[in-house]
Order: sequence, then structure tokens, then C-alpha cells
Amino acid sequence: MKKDLILCLSALMMLIIGISISSCSSSEENTNGEKPIIDVYPVEFTFTLTDSEGNDLLDSAYSGNILKEISVSYHGKEYSPMTDKEFDESWQANVGTRMYVAFFKGLILRASGRPSSDYKFYLLFGEFDGMENVDWREITLNLPNDQHINFAYMHSYKGNEYDLPEIHTQFYMNGQELPAEIGGKYGYFRLQYSNTGKFELIPVASQTNSQ
Repeated sequence: MKKDLILCLSALMMLIIGISISSCSSSEENTNGEKPIIDVYPVEFTFTLTDSEGNDLLDSAYSGNILKEISVSYHGKEYSPMTDKEFDESWQANVGTRMYVAFFKGLILRASGRPSSDYKFYLLFGEFDGMENVDWREITLNLPNDQHINFAYMHSYKGNEYDLPEIHTQFYMNGQELPAEIGGKYGYFRLQYSNTGKFELIPVASQTNSQ
């Protein structure tokens, strides 16, 4: 009896998998006349901020946090960090399409979700369409003690609905091209408040766009 139940469950699972594969294949083969969809990850500016002792300056539980002193200026508007609740509400309000569409949310404060990380929170500014060719897009990160750092990127996208696209992104700080290890490729910037009273970029062992 138990063996028969296991066999029935196995058959049901294979049927479900078969239907899923068939559905994907029909979409890929374009039998319904629709063009296949290629998702392109959006372009974002990502920031972590710590002090020289390793304290996370974006953690509201830390008494020395700078959450009320940080913002981003973009196209004449200043953006302060949004809460996780505001982020979730804005995200849910724009879900509803199979294709991923970049949605500009402003400056978002998010938990890292990685307990082993040396920072608990990070900031995202964006999103910007990854299929848009950008000659130069610049923002200004406003920090305590009247510090202002300009970040920018250039982005090229070349492709169509049927081939994998060719994508190239290069980030800059204060007009200077950045190497990959300090954010030049993915726009992931680790800023540390040094003993000199200035925020400085520090290298990252492995740059990724996934937090």
C-alpha cells in the first residue's frame, strides 16, 4: 500500500514536470506568435558604509548611525533612505508582468540578509533600465560633515529578442573611472569613514550584484 502511494506520487510529480517543460518549450519555440522574453538586470548604485572600527553606519540600532544625514541628489531632487516597508509596498504595487521591468524606487535601505557579513544594511539607488543605452548618468551621495561624492555610470546594451545581449557597464567616482575591485563593474561601493574624517572607498574581495 505504501509502495503504491509512493509510485502514484512519483507519477504525479513527473506529470507536473512534463507539463512545465512543455509549457516552457512552446514559449521558447515561439509557437503562439509571441516574442521570447529576455530579462536584463537593472543598473543600480549600491552603498555600504562603516566606520574604521567596523560599525555599520546604516544600522539604526547603532547610536552612531548616519541614516538622518545621508541622501542622494539626482536630477535636482534629493532622496532620503526609504524604509523596508515602503520598499515592499512600492515593489508589490508594480508586480504583475512576467517580464522584469526596472522600476525607479529612489534610495532604498535594505538588510543584507547575510549574517556572516561585516555589514547589516546597504543602500540601493535606482533602478535604471538595463536595456537603456546611457552615455552618462550621475548622482551625488551626500554625507555628514558636508561631504559630497559624485558617482556615475556609462552603460551600453546591444541585442535582440533571440540572442544573448552584449552588455557593458562602467562606473565612475568624481569623474574618474573605477577599477572592478572598488565598484567599477557592478556599482557596488564599500565606503569606510576613516580616521581622517573622510569617507573612502575600500576594495571588495568579490564584486557581485547580488546582496
